Amino acid sequence: MENSRTLTAGEFAKIVGVTKHTLFHYDEIGLFSPERKGKNGYRYYSIAQIEVFDVIYTLKDLDMPLSEIREYLDRRSPENLLELLDKEQKIVEQKQKRLKRTKEWIMKKREVLREAAAVEIRQIELIEMPASYAVTARVNSNDEKVWAMEAGKLLNICESFGIKGVYGIGYKQSLHNVIEEIYDNYESAYVVTDKKIPGASCEERPAGTYLAAYHKGHWEELPSTYGRMLEYAREKGLELCGDCYEDYLLDGLTQKSEDEYVTRVSCRTVSHKN
Repeated sequence: MENSRTLTAGEFAKIVGVTKHTLFHYDEIGLFSPERKGKNGYRYYSIAQIEVFDVIYTLKDLDMPLSEIREYLDRRSPENLLELLDKEQKIVEQKQKRLKRTKEWIMKKREVLREAAAVEIRQIELIEMPASYAVTARVNSNDEKVWAMEAGKLLNICESFGIKGVYGIGYKQSLHNVIEEIYDNYESAYVVTDKKIPGASCEERPAGTYLAAYHKGHWEELPSTYGRMLEYAREKGLELCGDCYEDYLLDGLTQKSEDEYVTRVSCRTVSHKN
């Protein structure tokens, strides 16, 4: 008969809150073994091992791989724990930053989706836009494949700086080209961000009153929307300036087909007459 300080696998598992299968697995990989095994093959654990197991789950809660936990248990000491905690603290702080960015993205994306839901397609309106920045990639080509490759590079750059735009990838072209009905000579692709990112290639989009037109469908059909926007500006006596921006309110994140995408085309105004 086992003494009162010895626990069966079932008893130990119940105390520490895991299954016997987990204990067996940890034994098999050499992470946590019973104090001894009986002749019948049964595993027996000591009460003192409860504290050791708690160490394992504390480290596991920090998302430390089991292999690293095993290495630490083999060389545990106050000095090694301090070194380990310093390392894990940096990891936790990085995760907190990512979670904060993700939370901010969720809140802003919800706003964009609400904006998209309120939009009447073919609607043209004046909107106030705050100053913003855009991480940009310039492409001197009309080849869609080249654009796709550069867009991929742009996303990688944004990822390295922890940037995730709520409009996905936008596109900019000069007002002069639009007026001349040149619609396939884009200046750059960009990802919008609220603030300038040191080290990234950022361009400022000035705050101001923008004339905005909304387009549903493939980007190749945008010329008709630009035409409506320019006609509206002429009728209302609006003077446009700067560049034209194409921001997706609805894209592949919510729509299955490009025919369902919703794009906001905007250009800043200088003044308007009643």
